[in-house]
Amino acid sequence: MDTRIAKLEASCEFAQRDIDDIKSGTEALRSEIRQVSKAQKKDFRILLAALTITTLILFGMITRGFGWM
Repeated sequence: MDTRIAKLEASCEFAQRDIDDIKSGTEALRSEIRQVSKAQKKDFRILLAALTITTLILFGMITRGFGWM
């Protein structure tokens, strides 16, 4: 009976270690996702600014071409 209890306790310890490893892996993954999200926000802002500037330049060229300005 004591050997069975010892085996159960050992398996519980292994399961607890596995759960702790999963938790630490999850935290590392979350921090990586945050970093990627920040990079995406920065890239989006740069892309939006470039698109806006390009649109304004094209609009200016069209208005000058048609003689509206």
